[in-house]
This record gives sequence, C-alpha cells and structure tokens, in this order.
Amino acid sequence: MAFHPLVDVSTGDILGHEALVRGLGGEPAGTVFAQVNDGNRYAFDQRCRKVAIELASRLSLDSLLSINFLPGAVYNAEACLRLTLETA
Repeated sequence: MAFHPLVDVSTGDILGHEALVRGLGGEPAGTVFAQVNDGNRYAFDQRCRKVAIELASRLSLDSLLSINFLPGAVYNAEACLRLTLETA
C-alpha cells in the first residue's frame, strides 16, 4: 500500500489519505491488478482493505482514510462492510 494525501487546496491542510495498491516490491497498481481475476477478486479486495486499515493504523494516520472497492468484488455488501468495520 501507498498512502496519497488528500489536501485542502485552500489551506494546505492534509484532510486524510487514500490507500493505493502497490506490489510487494513497489510495483504499480496496474501490475498488481493484472493478476486479479474472477476467481480471486473478492479475496483480493477484502485483503487489500484489511491491509490498508491495519497499515494506516501502524503508521498512525489518524485522519480520514479513503479505500476504494473493486467493481464486482462486493458480492455481499453486509459481509464486506462488516469485515472493514471490524478491522477498523
């Protein structure tokens, strides 16, 4: 994961961060997403959100955290959101 700051352009204040997928060696998101398919999309999405929250916590990012969902990865919204909230 990489964390891109979300900045208020009028004040320069950091309002939060957006979690961005990166490979284990820092590879860009496109390289990582090329490995995602219908068979692993749900597990990949769940794992990315969990890792983003845990890493943001370890880095003491104590502001808004924006996490994107992969289209089609949320088969059961209730279960998906439950894991995200439990991790947070």
